[in-house]
Amino acid sequence: MTVTQRKSKTFERYMKLANVAYHEGDKKTAYDYWQRAAIKDPYNEDVWLAMLQVLDRKEDREVCLENILVINPMNATARELLNLQNGISDTPEKIPTGDLRSKVPRFRESNGNYTKLEVQDEKRRVYVFALVAIISIVLTIFFIAMTMEGIRASICIYC
Repeated sequence: MTVTQRKSKTFERYMKLANVAYHEGDKKTAYDYWQRAAIKDPYNEDVWLAMLQVLDRKEDREVCLENILVINPMNATARELLNLQNGISDTPEKIPTGDLRSKVPRFRESNGNYTKLEVQDEKRRVYVFALVAIISIVLTIFFIAMTMEGIRASICIYC
């Protein structure tokens, strides 16, 4: 099983445990599991939508809705809820989206501070891609050199 598959299973397990806790009325445990799921996959819209069910603080709901809009700017429900939350009429232009690629989902830590989630897998993916590119270049140079050596050897045989 690959790391990605394990991460996906862990994410799914956290989501299921959170749903069970929520349906049993344990909002705190549900929130904890959804927060763990968000750390595993911060760009999963479903985890933020689910987390909305247990958030009571206005600031937390705003952050959650903003995270959803960072992930999916076309989510009309999240946009409407954020507009209602901020007392803005239902004109979507009033919620700035800016350069969404530079935004990262964030959540409130136990100390009350909001933290952007670091996406280790994204960094790892970039490193792996760079490593594969370097290996490809080295192998290409090696095969070109071998081909040139083969051409030289065949020319010398017929000399």
